[in-house]
Amino acid sequence: MTGAQLRELINRDVDGDLSPNEHRDLTAALRRNASARKLHAEIKALGTALSSVRQVEPPANLGNRIRADVRSRISTPPLRRTRLESLRALVQTPSVLRYGTFFAGGLVTGALLFMFLIHPQPAPNVSADVATGTLLTHSETFPFDLNGAKGTLTAISTETGKELTFRLTSGIATTTKLTYDPSRVKLENVREVQSAGGPVVVNAGVVEMTGTGSQKCTLVFSGVRDSRIAVQVAAAGGGTFNKEIQVH
Repeated sequence: MTGAQLRELINRDVDGDLSPNEHRDLTAALRRNASARKLHAEIKALGTALSSVRQVEPPANLGNRIRADVRSRISTPPLRRTRLESLRALVQTPSVLRYGTFFAGGLVTGALLFMFLIHPQPAPNVSADVATGTLLTHSETFPFDLNGAKGTLTAISTETGKELTFRLTSGIATTTKLTYDPSRVKLENVREVQSAGGPVVVNAGVVEMTGTGSQKCTLVFSGVRDSRIAVQVAAAGGGTFNKEIQVH
């Protein structure tokens, strides 16, 4: 997708004029590219500002008064004025001047916003080799329900990798195990640990939690493109949940 095509999709998205296929293509492009997300946010903000510009309604008889004034000036000989002189005399009419000021202010504001919207912006870099998963607000949640244990795994993309949060409620011993290649993936942080079971055990390439009751743990990873983390949740009563998460 070229920069011009992406900009057109963004403008149409703000107008609510995208087909389901176009919306899917735009969402995928925004996930891949930070410049595109910035442009989308700016255009959306400008559209909101433009829609909030106050409109001033003139009195109903203003148009008739303006037309009558114009006809009287045009049909009055022998004073032949230049176009500039006629225009200057017209706008000096008190009612025209007063309401013209309101209209002019609104038109100038709207024109400036419109010019910014259609002014060519630098084309976002949407080359195919941009790493996926860099949209900070993009997250995926994977629920699991095993024999005696249930919970969710939430994966949130970050600028450098992935943030994984486990929420688990179990009536029996349940083991959560993450494995990864430490030469490609780095465990940056383990936080918000709330567990009725044992502690989180961290070894080279392995993170393991075993316990019963309510558990919550957030782990932050960074890594190279196409690196992965294998996740397995196994309950003592039987059944396993397996998921592979791409880090970057």
